[in-house]
Amino acid sequence: MLNMKKILIATDFSPESKQAIKCIVDFFQNIQVSCRILLLNAYLIPKNVESKNIIQVNDLAKINSQKGLKKECHQTLKLITDANMQVETISHMGSLTNVISNITKKEKIDLIVMGKDGGKHVNKVTDLLKDSLSACPLLIVFRQSP
Repeated sequence: MLNMKKILIATDFSPESKQAIKCIVDFFQNIQVSCRILLLNAYLIPKNVESKNIIQVNDLAKINSQKGLKKECHQTLKLITDANMQVETISHMGSLTNVISNITKKEKIDLIVMGKDGGKHVNKVTDLLKDSLSACPLLIVFRQSP
């Protein structure tokens, strides 16, 4: 499809991530722009895992990531009414900043989106912002107060 925008949405399955997904779906449907949404979950293996269990822990982390993405994809598809909007998932081991950087280059992403609660992990978002600005814009969707 010509001029289809590629949107990478990082999700940790939190309410903030879900809100970011909803905002992006609503926005692109309202302006009637075709887009391919890539839902990304980056996961890490805990540092305190014994080396003999590392493969099992990695497999479990990957399975949990894929299950969460499958559920998130299903929920996102329920929001979509526009036939020109596609949703795909990416489960990838690694730090969020490294994974996003690699995918942004490989997939030629037009926009990176993250949900944020306005409190914790501000440094991660700031680092990501610095890393991503050379590649493409970063949109941070802050959680609305209840």
